[in-house]
Amino acid sequence: MIKSQHVVPRAYLKLFENSNNRVFAYNWRSNLYAEKIIEKVCEHNYTYEVSNNDVDNVLEIALSKLETKFMPSIHKILDYVDKGTLNRSCIDSEICYKYIMLQYMRSDSGRVLMGRAMSKLSPLDHHISLDEIAQNKDKDQIFNTRFKNEKELERILNLFYYLDHPLIKVGVSKERKFLTSDNPVIALYLPNDGLALKLILPISPRVCLYCASLDFERIYQNEQESFPYEINKDLAIKYNQSIINVSNYWIISQDRFDIIDWNSIYNRRIK
Repeated sequence: MIKSQHVVPRAYLKLFENSNNRVFAYNWRSNLYAEKIIEKVCEHNYTYEVSNNDVDNVLEIALSKLETKFMPSIHKILDYVDKGTLNRSCIDSEICYKYIMLQYMRSDSGRVLMGRAMSKLSPLDHHISLDEIAQNKDKDQIFNTRFKNEKELERILNLFYYLDHPLIKVGVSKERKFLTSDNPVIALYLPNDGLALKLILPISPRVCLYCASLDFERIYQNEQESFPYEINKDLAIKYNQSIINVSNYWIISQDRFDIIDWNSIYNRRIK
């Protein structure tokens, strides 16, 4: 039985590896920064178990099966972006949306939020801190118990897609690379703009997926907007600041952090 389990999948982290087959990683709790193999980041013991004394890896296996099912569509997008030939037909919006939602749900904060939503019908309206995660371990266990069955995971992902049917868009950053973290999905809640939820997920140092979860937004979408949208340096910095702000344990980069990254980390630490 495997006790060391990743809060984001190794297949995802591998997309951020450098030429040394490692990533640069900063850990909030230890305040340490180093170049590491992906097996040593974004993981801790018994992540997806109901009890440390009853380890069965059922949920870990169910998650792995879904990741294996989704990854070819992600690799396809990255391949076409590299070739400069990405078009609408290359993007499987259903698979990509489910992939985004799975990364959102499986993190420590995501499992607590999902457990809270299932027990109290509370909205998924914010990212939560380590203290809040620790205070809500019972909600984490609600998630781990319910989704041990792969079919139940697929059922909820199918339901999410059925309710939203979002059009996935692809953003490409040429001037600045994206960071990622143990909470890789940036969820923007903008109720004053009539936008229920906007989700952004970096899938490589240069490419991100994003979508808006609202019928209103889809009315104004067109095919051209689905093609790679160039993300300028300022917007890439904002995305990276968001990644840093919602991370709980780890911040991950393909390259060494620079002064902009360290400044964002410093600003988060002094809040």
